Amino acid sequence: MTIKSAVDYCSSALKDVSRSFAISIPMMGDKIMEPVMVAYLEARILDNFEDEEGLVTLTNEERREKIDQVVRIICDPEDKSVKECVKELAKSAKTTISNPCYQNLVLNMDRILELHKTFDKTAKDALKKWLTEMSVGMKKFLDIEIKTFKQLRQMNMLSVF
Repeated sequence: MTIKSAVDYCSSALKDVSRSFAISIPMMGDKIMEPVMVAYLEARILDNFEDEEGLVTLTNEERREKIDQVVRIICDPEDKSVKECVKELAKSAKTTISNPCYQNLVLNMDRILELHKTFDKTAKDALKKWLTEMSVGMKKFLDIEIKTFKQLRQMNMLSVF
């Protein structure tokens, strides 16, 4: 797989999964456009395993495991076990993710990772930090239904309101 084909896939996938980000991300400078695009797509993959409606067949613990698996892949895409982990996630996505565009992201995570691997250490570290932090919040909210700003404050998740 070439880097150009990875960029082309990511650009196309972005248009499929986001109307607003598909417009704004390409307007960024060349140096940050690709890392931001990949960050968005990887965050969307994480989000699939948090709140996809088709995941009713998975327990919250199984969802946590999938989220952790995605984070492990993002944190160390060069690891020897990544190919197998990506295949396992893809297999799961075929039966649990109902939105075809979101499912497609998981089925093609290897293409997103090819682009991810080309980033400098600063970009990789930022992706690792923020996507890991995001995953912690996602896992925390799997068992909790938030309906008010007061509930968010009580969980120390919202300090502005």
